[in-house]
Amino acid sequence: MEKSKPAIKAKIGQCNAEDTLEQLTQQNHELISNKPITSGKFFEALSDIYVRYCDIASQLQSTDKKIVAFSVDYETRKTDGLWSTHPCYKVHLSNKEVLPFFN
Repeated sequence: MEKSKPAIKAKIGQCNAEDTLEQLTQQNHELISNKPITSGKFFEALSDIYVRYCDIASQLQSTDKKIVAFSVDYETRKTDGLWSTHPCYKVHLSNKEVLPFFN
């Protein structure tokens, strides 16, 4: 996998997509719910990160797919012998396709 593309946030400077997604998750923890995220600043930020991080802008345009929502599910992972729970995002496309978008 290629290196992450830098993302620029106001007053934060440059950081990679994973760091930006983590910051958004922390800042918007109250928005993480069982219902899909379909609009608002959090939706716009996730869309921007997903399109740039996965480098799929041309693919979305050529197939007329659009990002319609993001959902969040929690996944338990074992890292260095320790278990922890992390939010795992999924992107919902206009053709009913749902793809994982992990942080």
